[in-house]
Amino acid sequence: MERGRFCFVAWCFAATLWLLTGPENAWPLTLVGDVAPGSQASATYLGVDTTTSGNWIGQYGSEGYIIPNSSTDLPNYVQLRVTADIANNTCSDSRCLETADRLSRTWNSWQASTFTIDINISDGKTHKISLYAYDSFHTGDIQNFTIKAASSSAILSSQDLSSFFNGVYQIWEISGHVTIVVRGTTPPIPAIINGLFFDPPPPVTAPGHLTVSASAGATPIRIHAPSDPNYSASQLSVRVAALPDGGRVTLSDGVTPVRVHETLTVGQLTSLKFVPSAKVTTASTFAYSVTNPAAGSTLGSVLIAAEVVPASPPPPICSAAGMEWLLSSAMTRAGRFRCLFHGAVSSPRM
Repeated sequence: MERGRFCFVAWCFAATLWLLTGPENAWPLTLVGDVAPGSQASATYLGVDTTTSGNWIGQYGSEGYIIPNSSTDLPNYVQLRVTADIANNTCSDSRCLETADRLSRTWNSWQASTFTIDINISDGKTHKISLYAYDSFHTGDIQNFTIKAASSSAILSSQDLSSFFNGVYQIWEISGHVTIVVRGTTPPIPAIINGLFFDPPPPVTAPGHLTVSASAGATPIRIHAPSDPNYSASQLSVRVAALPDGGRVTLSDGVTPVRVHETLTVGQLTSLKFVPSAKVTTASTFAYSVTNPAAGSTLGSVLIAAEVVPASPPPPICSAAGMEWLLSSAMTRAGRFRCLFHGAVSSPRM
């Protein structure tokens, strides 16, 4: 009961604080560029980042960014329109976004019960779009993000965000002309967004696994070919990050060794071989990074296990007479036996 009363009071306080401070520090519109036709709309949800918090510089915004009424440097391939109030608030908490000059932090935000971010990506490519939200008042609000194709209003993605007391980035890969509808689900507490960041999408890799006998020869690792939404395989660069134990990685000839920090093509990566030399069973990782021309990079790895198979046990020791009798499956019905004597086979007299 006490906990419920506390949550209700905290909720009312946060809502009242916004109603008292939001409108006096608000502007109804953010408009950057003209929204013009772009390529086919798409949106793929990548997940959330709960660890970077307000320290976005060097992590997000390599292609461009906008922090309302604070810092703006949008890429030339995007036209952006945001229909929301802007609340201006200074902040020293590390969960507040850094200003672009790193001299201070800000909790400026777009705010409204529901508002729309219109994004038109006009270069025909896919880009990573990250939206940052920080619930500084601990309202416990749940925000919904619905991404629609601007031309048809078809829903491309819908995600809820909750528990963003420490600041959370919601991340998508987006192409074409889309609208992002941001909606608060606990009125009168508004939905908020503190920043929007643009980056190249990273290449895509798939984890792998290889188990091989330690006595085997050069064995193909069969690494899945990395891919990228904007670039062909020939435009991707591969760099070796770590080599496994228990053997060596070679090029497709099974002879030429691969070294740490060596640069490979995708074709070379997918044709690599492993030559085991372990004396005991080992399991370790071959790791690599894949980078596209826009400097987007992704790590990839293969777990390689080299198994030492125990040698077959020696043949049974014969009796003092130098032989033992074994039931012969081929002569079971006849009740006959075979004698194994130093590798020779004979049928004893019964």
